[in-house]
Amino acid sequence: MHMKKIIGIIIIAAGVFMTACKKDDYIVGGGTHNAKVDMTTLDYLRKNPLFDTLCLLIDKAGIQDVVNESGISFFAPTDYHIQKQLSARHAQVQAMDARKSYTIDTLIKYHLQGFRDSIRIHIVKRSLPYSALKEERQAMPTTFPGIDAEVSYREVKSEQLGYNPATGIYPRIVYYRIGNMETYCQTSGIITNTGMLFVLQNPGGYESGNPSLYFGTN
Repeated sequence: MHMKKIIGIIIIAAGVFMTACKKDDYIVGGGTHNAKVDMTTLDYLRKNPLFDTLCLLIDKAGIQDVVNESGISFFAPTDYHIQKQLSARHAQVQAMDARKSYTIDTLIKYHLQGFRDSIRIHIVKRSLPYSALKEERQAMPTTFPGIDAEVSYREVKSEQLGYNPATGIYPRIVYYRIGNMETYCQTSGIITNTGMLFVLQNPGGYESGNPSLYFGTN
């Protein structure tokens, strides 16, 4: 399937948030936490209510093993992200026919293949510790055949993103790019028993393109 068609099925960009910290820490909103968790990636998502809808869809789509594949990096959307895009799809449907609606049940009934494709584009086929990231964009294969993501970082002076004027240390915001669309994560560098986990920032604040989770028509 060609890139143009994939973008039509799911327009998504993801990223990684990284700042100066110990190599065994991960980032949440500018703070650091122990990076290693003694559970699988999917079990970690199940324990966090921010991912209830995501986990429901993963189960309905039957792709638990895809998310828990060894040695991958999963860029996970939160339920807020999914709900925002379901609402956008509902508005599109309503604009065509006010009698119709688009809900999560519609997605489950008709568009699980589009969701499966989405998840595969969210997964890079390698672990991404901080040492693997550079300022230059690096093409990295996703688990969707023929689709690469580009990963890079930029240093920013933003207290919201972890900059501390007292230390003068600039956080490194690492971007995950598909086509001309990119954004960053609100959490990065979680090491599970099966791979690595990064959490997409909630929608808004994108620097280029028009990234959104779109479940397609398959």
